Amino acid sequence: MSKAENNAPDIKDGFIYIDNNDEDDQFFKDHIDAMNRISATILADRENSTEENIHNPQPEDGNDTLNRSSYKRLDACYNLNDTPFATKIDLAADYQGSYIMYVSDQTFGSAGNIIRTDVLKEKKELWEIENEEADGWQNGWLVKRHEPSAFAVVQLGVGGIVSGIDIDLTGYNQCAPTTVSIIGHLRDSPGKWVRLLPQVFVDLDSHNFFETRNPNICSHIQVTMIPGSAITRLRVYGDVVPLFIPIDRTINLASNLYGSQVIQKPVNILRGEIPNIILDRAYSSHDGWICTRDKNSNNIPQYTTIKLATKGIIDRFVVDTKHFIGNAPQSIIIQGSMITDQNVNDSESVQWINLIDEDQIRHNIYPNMIHIISCIHSEPITHIRVRPIPDGGIQQLVAKGKVFLQNKLPQPATSSKRKREEKDKKGE
Repeated sequence: MSKAENNAPDIKDGFIYIDNNDEDDQFFKDHIDAMNRISATILADRENSTEENIHNPQPEDGNDTLNRSSYKRLDACYNLNDTPFATKIDLAADYQGSYIMYVSDQTFGSAGNIIRTDVLKEKKELWEIENEEADGWQNGWLVKRHEPSAFAVVQLGVGGIVSGIDIDLTGYNQCAPTTVSIIGHLRDSPGKWVRLLPQVFVDLDSHNFFETRNPNICSHIQVTMIPGSAITRLRVYGDVVPLFIPIDRTINLASNLYGSQVIQKPVNILRGEIPNIILDRAYSSHDGWICTRDKNSNNIPQYTTIKLATKGIIDRFVVDTKHFIGNAPQSIIIQGSMITDQNVNDSESVQWINLIDEDQIRHNIYPNMIHIISCIHSEPITHIRVRPIPDGGIQQLVAKGKVFLQNKLPQPATSSKRKREEKDKKGE
């Protein structure tokens, strides 16, 4: 048991506070050479960076936000939807562009497995169930035997502020670790690491959810397990904080890489733990966003609400139904709203307006096809919501537009219906 969980821990509001200035850290003593190499590599990458327009304030030594973190074990949560970070992006996921930067050992199972977001393989034979070191089905990261500890470093595709962690040990019983700890590298203070989780005991063959509090932006995550054993998946949920967002060109305002989030989803959405509707990948229908069949027209409309990466003015939408052959929607509704901090939690005060004209709403959405639909609203918005009619699947929804700048007035947009009326008048 770590010092943070022993010796009278500092507890407030259910969170256990941990000290990031503890010099008596056995892990750093055991792996000092490896940690020095990793930190040196990160520093070299930062020095060679060519990114411009980056503002990175440097926290001072002794800053409470740097030296103090807190966490809370969520024993009552059995799946992601039960947690307070269910709508957050998995910062360590492969869909974010994250990858394994360093691993101490991966004899039986690649460390790259812990950041995968595809469907888990199933054990079909009895010998596969009994022998967790069996070749051919390994779902997770599994190291060789007799290792006192093992660790892996994940470079996040886009940095962010961590608010929740899931240490998933599904499928591992005899190979499950006893304790796991996690530290994060501070993007704004190269070479400095902060504890997100001390050594915490984990339950085998299950999800282990933890809520964390540390306001610093992490660029790398290191997970350590004692003894060296196995982890199926590591989910690091939080808010994406990109180095910069282009303001002089059209971008996808609904991109997960810029910080967009799915904040509300229909009941029983398939594979809803992955925000597929805003992800730029389409290997199969498993990468899509599909609602269940609507057998009752009186059911609550199946809206998916998306928080845009930033306040912006949308020019057009791209609705992709690739791989959806017999289960694409017949048509679609897309609405938008300007949601402020004051009414973010008050759904009744939010006013939604149609972003596509009536002709487009009645327009058929075809299977396995990319549809480009103009946006008729010229004012800035912060959120959009989409509803398939009557139900069905969408591979991805793209919102092409520009970041809204306060000192630049938006130009009025003209709907297709108004364009036709103007054309008819000219014809007269």
